[in-house]
Amino acid sequence: MRAVVVAAGNGTRLRPLTMDVPKPLISLCGRPLLVHVLGALASSSVEETIVVTGYLGKRLQENLRLWESYFAGTFVRFVHNYEYDRGNGISLLKSRKYIRDQEIFLLLMSDHIVEPRIIGSFLRNMVADTSLAVDRRPRFKPQMRDATKVLVNKNNSIIDIGKDLLKWNGIDTGVFLCMPVVFDALRVIANQRYNVSITDAMNWLIRTGRAFRAIDVSGSFWLDVDTVEDLDFAERILCGGDVESATRMGWDCIPVYQP
Repeated sequence: MRAVVVAAGNGTRLRPLTMDVPKPLISLCGRPLLVHVLGALASSSVEETIVVTGYLGKRLQENLRLWESYFAGTFVRFVHNYEYDRGNGISLLKSRKYIRDQEIFLLLMSDHIVEPRIIGSFLRNMVADTSLAVDRRPRFKPQMRDATKVLVNKNNSIIDIGKDLLKWNGIDTGVFLCMPVVFDALRVIANQRYNVSITDAMNWLIRTGRAFRAIDVSGSFWLDVDTVEDLDFAERILCGGDVESATRMGWDCIPVYQP
């Protein structure tokens, strides 16, 4: 199994922390965000990970080498996206040359902290369809702020995805199992407009009748770290286990994962 991790964005919502540090290197519990992601992949026996860099990519690559012992077991290959301002869809497209025809691969985001059993859910339920790990019962308010929502039908197919859905029944956790057809979608969209997102590609699959499945990972731990507030919350839960303080801040907390 091979994985692609998108780590190219400039992290504007985490400024000033990201003024001269790439977002994937921002520290959480003493380790960079990206190291948590790579550690989860390594513990899930993913043998190779393609990390797509962009903003301050050289610094990211140089510093990540210092943390290799935390994700030993997965070989990391770097691909740089000079067009990272065009969106995360373009970053995924840059990994195409390392993905074989008909190869099924994992796709993760460098700012989504996920416990290994979410990855394991895909490996245990392998299907030859593009799939997304979906949380049907999100427990933390930070998971809902700016979340990408999905609508799943009774056949467990995703029939709509986006941040502004009025009708939805699940949350995108940022972990996908992809077929190479996703690259076809990205190329079509990139020829039509400048900004291209992974969500755009998934909606293309839906519109053109391709399979897009939901894998229910409700109850597993995950967090999307987009803002300083998200980072503070993640520190309280993962590092200090400070459930009481986080609850006073208005979050419903049931910590189930320790990095």
